[in-house]
Amino acid sequence: GDAPFAPPAHLDVEKMDAVQLGLDYPPPQLPGLLGGTQEWVTEEFVDVQDRLVEKRAKSLIMENTEDKKERIRTVLVRQSYDVADFYKDRGCCQRLARSTYFESMTLFVIGVNCFWMAYDTDSNDAITILDAALQFAIMENFFCAYFSFEWAIRFGAFRRKCDSMQDGWFVFDSLLLGLMIAETWVLPAGLLLSGSGSEQIPPIPIHILRLFRLLRLTRMARMLRSISELMILIKGMAAAARSVFFVMCLLVIVLYVFSIAFTQLAAGTVMGSFYFPTVQHSMYTLLIYGTFLDDIAPFCDEVGAESVACLLLVFVFAILAACTVLNLLIGILCEVVSAVAATEKEE
Repeated sequence: GDAPFAPPAHLDVEKMDAVQLGLDYPPPQLPGLLGGTQEWVTEEFVDVQDRLVEKRAKSLIMENTEDKKERIRTVLVRQSYDVADFYKDRGCCQRLARSTYFESMTLFVIGVNCFWMAYDTDSNDAITILDAALQFAIMENFFCAYFSFEWAIRFGAFRRKCDSMQDGWFVFDSLLLGLMIAETWVLPAGLLLSGSGSEQIPPIPIHILRLFRLLRLTRMARMLRSISELMILIKGMAAAARSVFFVMCLLVIVLYVFSIAFTQLAAGTVMGSFYFPTVQHSMYTLLIYGTFLDDIAPFCDEVGAESVACLLLVFVFAILAACTVLNLLIGILCEVVSAVAATEKEE
């Protein structure tokens, strides 16, 4: 009772041989002539052969469909970027660059460098490394030497050196290393060759150059990259930036509307002259006390002592700003972070 099967046009079943149809034995052929009489196969046997051909044709169609699905899936799935794909297959540089021990050692040195910068900022008052204490000179030269060695290993691991410009982390680390070498080695060498001391040169360019040392703290982003949970949070915050912006716009509108109301209602009162003298100052007051809820109890007592209407308005604003808008912001961030985490697991 089933409808007859019609194979697609690109499958010419009649021209398929036994191997293409997947038969374990050649399909029955017409017997030869016996005694000059041609013996044809029976109708039942031909029907069995047709069913075998139809079944194999259906399986070929399913295989072609699965192949198409697999090709589409391959195109749609985003391939994760890995800088190791640009490395050589042989050599000591690529072996070190791929090593997890080398990566862990680099992350450890980056962490030590970040903590050392805090100690250096508090204890080192020298303008250049020439005037610094011995411990600071040793540590600065150690960090500069290690990061130069790490950069040389990574650069030597690339199969084609021009591919290094396609890796954002390598380009960024190259800029940081250039600033570090300029401060630690190039500038002191120039001062020594010129025969001038640090007190004879203008301090402003040196201080500006020292400010660039703060960029070394951005190396901690490489440490964050190795912790997947933190990267999920950072990606979630970046994905929710547009929604957060509009929530902040909504909060500014609420602040602006209520600040006008408070400025008008509190005019001529002591608390009005102190908390709501202008619209701008009213927005600041509502942001600190009504949104961030900083020491709100004394603020409400002072407002309520002179105006019950203003006190009720403060409650309404606190419910809208602190309890509604900010909780809406938290809900948006949680939803986006959950979606990013699900996407990361699928990938």
